[in-house]
Amino acid sequence: AGARKKGSGGVASPDLNDSAPSMCWDDDVSHSDGTVRAGSKVSTAEVEAKRQSLDRVRDCCLRALGQVAAEHGGGGGAGTDNKGGGASFAIHGGAAHGVVRCFFLGQPSTTPGDCSFVVSGWPLRLAGMLLDRAKEGEVLIDGLDARGPVSVTEEQGLRTYEDMRRRGLLSSSTSASSPKSLSPSKSSKSSRGGVYLYANAYLGTLAARRVEQSAENALSLLLNELRPVAIVFVGLHCLSNVDPKDSKLLQLANDVFISLTGITHSCNGAVRDMLFEDKGCTFISVFGAHSHEANPCFDATICAMRMQSALSEELELDRFSLGVSFGDCFCGEVGPQTRADYVVMGTEVNMAARLMGKAPNRGALVSKRVYKNARKHVEFVKSEEITVKGKDGSFHAYQPLTRLRRISSRGSLYIFDETHSKALQQPFIPMPSRQGGMKSMMKALHGSAQGSPRLAFVVGGPFLGKSRLIREVADKAGDADFTVLQSFRTSLDSDSSYFPFRQIAEMALQKCAVRVLGMQKPPEDEVAAAKLLLEHDVLKKIDRVNIGSIVPTVTDAQLMSLLKGQNPKTMIKAIVDSLMKVLRPLQPLMLVFEGDGEIDPSSWGIIRELMKRAARECPRLLLVISSRSPLNVPSSATSLLSNCVRVEIRPIDRAESKTYLKVLLGIQDKTVDVDERMLDAIHDRANGCPLFIEYIVTWALDKKMIDYNEEENKMIFTASEDGDGEDVAAVIPREMSNVVLSAFNNMSPMLWDALKIASCIGYSFDADVYESLTESLGLMPKL
Repeated sequence: AGARKKGSGGVASPDLNDSAPSMCWDDDVSHSDGTVRAGSKVSTAEVEAKRQSLDRVRDCCLRALGQVAAEHGGGGGAGTDNKGGGASFAIHGGAAHGVVRCFFLGQPSTTPGDCSFVVSGWPLRLAGMLLDRAKEGEVLIDGLDARGPVSVTEEQGLRTYEDMRRRGLLSSSTSASSPKSLSPSKSSKSSRGGVYLYANAYLGTLAARRVEQSAENALSLLLNELRPVAIVFVGLHCLSNVDPKDSKLLQLANDVFISLTGITHSCNGAVRDMLFEDKGCTFISVFGAHSHEANPCFDATICAMRMQSALSEELELDRFSLGVSFGDCFCGEVGPQTRADYVVMGTEVNMAARLMGKAPNRGALVSKRVYKNARKHVEFVKSEEITVKGKDGSFHAYQPLTRLRRISSRGSLYIFDETHSKALQQPFIPMPSRQGGMKSMMKALHGSAQGSPRLAFVVGGPFLGKSRLIREVADKAGDADFTVLQSFRTSLDSDSSYFPFRQIAEMALQKCAVRVLGMQKPPEDEVAAAKLLLEHDVLKKIDRVNIGSIVPTVTDAQLMSLLKGQNPKTMIKAIVDSLMKVLRPLQPLMLVFEGDGEIDPSSWGIIRELMKRAARECPRLLLVISSRSPLNVPSSATSLLSNCVRVEIRPIDRAESKTYLKVLLGIQDKTVDVDERMLDAIHDRANGCPLFIEYIVTWALDKKMIDYNEEENKMIFTASEDGDGEDVAAVIPREMSNVVLSAFNNMSPMLWDALKIASCIGYSFDADVYESLTESLGLMPKL
């Protein structure tokens, strides 16, 4: 059976499956071995049993159609009063009769999810095909008529329901399950003795988390809610027709189930099901449904890649495919208290199944959302355009290739073990002290995308994570097709007029030339870009002069002399007039001014004029200014403060230091702890700076001073390689500069000279030397 929003035409609403399948059974297996015996004569009793089964199925379908229509807004009918309220829904479905095969998978265990009871056979596939053919408010039943499937409609169901209600044959509706409906009573445990422990293995991973309430915490408590979930569908086409007599194939199915279950759990996921339906044999895993993970897309993608490798190399399956999708899904309990289950439903579940169907043999496809959330850590290749049911038009999916082994540009943390290093490659870590700021910035980003220009100030001490937060917002802006332009300033630049706009104007000229003139490659530099824009009448000569006030290289001294003696306010308006011509085509646009110095008064004048005119001339604009100290806004620009977003970044507390430390060390198992002495030492040295925590961990890993203590089940400091016996906590550098300066010891005299020159002229120096500094020594990210 499936559910659809009334009148949806098969296209799902955001929070409801367009085909949320459920299965029900109304017959026994014909023979104990699950097969049809060739040449056996069908007795009259068997024919009568089949007819009675199909009659029961028809009665069940009629009542279900009628009850949903009458009580949940399915359209009502004569004598009905639609009290469902809200959206109108209808169900549709398919039913078939025949022999099914039942078998068990897994191994003896007391761990939930380690075993499964599987039912397969042609009736399941036929019922699924009839489900796809059924119209809204219709169930197609095969076997009632030799000429073909019989249709049971919503109108017939309403009449049946009303007749049963008049005769008092309707039992009271079972109320929705309570939050503890899946929790077993103490008597059930004691009465079953040791059997109950092994029965746990047949309980789904998600439902088991609900049963064991003592294992829950505030972050992973299972509630009925919409949650961002990643779903992995595995189509095991080799196993679609399992014969219980084929012991070799059954053993293969068992090995596949055990392998995929183990991989899912190792990637912090949950096994939803392994089932046989119209798509054949399908294994389903979910990520994020039972706990709030930092990046379920990353976990799901890695899981899919490991499954792909296991199925092709270890199990040597010839035919299989995988699909991965991500989005908001309904997670919660469904069903009465005696038959409740924990489910994950939503359009993204359907999308994962459809991507599985479109994936190449022995390959995997992921959705664009999964790609965007995992591309920093996994290499992908874009697929050919595909079309799927329920989605208009064609689109590109992505094939995961391999996990990227680089670490973020911030340091050189060693990958000392795959398991313990996994979280080093995780993106922005959401911590309570950072979530509020991130939420405010994302709100500003969404507002600017809708045509409401925004100004945001990000303030915080050095090394607290301002740049990381802004970079995360900039990445999301890039995903939303924003043009992101950034500049950096130091305390030495506060006396240079318009300096914060210099890098932004240079890049804007080049990007504008590409966007407006349709160039395949950007111009060589800002000078070439300005000339091209002038030749094509995008800019006038006066615009070149005005922009030359910010970027002197695009004009000459003779033209610049024309600006001497102008009123400062008039000049600022003229500069903004010219800037608008190159900024407007780049919308939606994000301008980022980073640095630790003050902004000169002339630049404040441009910012004020830009924001004043943005609503009319450049509405999709987000302007972000970061600073280590509260910004000294001149009185002429105080109007900017009345309608701006303010984010203050503070040092993280001890609890957040522990969270971040666990992430850096790749601790996936929630039972593994961090030694308190080690936590205290790192937190005290880092002074609440996430960047310093990273450097301390880098330093300690380089010296092999962090290890896992199996007896205490925690990460601890160990003696250093030197073996001098000194307290390991005491040898952590008191000043973080010692960690940074240690990289200088490996520099050649030539690189020393290059660094001295760079410290005088700024960041722009020979590209080959820059590459040597960053890639060979990892120096510049540390600086």
